[in-house]
Amino acid sequence: MRLVSEKQGLFDIAGTFFQREMIMRRKQMPRLSLQRMISKTVDLFCGYGEKPLRVVTFSWTVIVTFYLLFFMVGVNFQG
Repeated sequence: MRLVSEKQGLFDIAGTFFQREMIMRRKQMPRLSLQRMISKTVDLFCGYGEKPLRVVTFSWTVIVTFYLLFFMVGVNFQG
C-alpha cells in the first residue's frame, strides 16, 4: 500500500502506511530487545520521521523543564 501510494504521488497517505509498517515490524521483534525499545522511542519522539511537530514539542519540553529546574535549584559554588 505504501509503495503504491508513493508511486501515485500520495505522500501523506504513504507516510501513514510507513508508520503502520514500522509499528508492525516493531511488534514482531522480541519484547524486551534493545531494537524494540529504540524503535518505540523513535515512534514516540518523531513518529518515524512523519511527525516533526513531536520533535519540536519534545525539545521545548526538555528546554522548559531544565529552565525551571535551574531556576528553582540554581548553581551554588562553595569554596
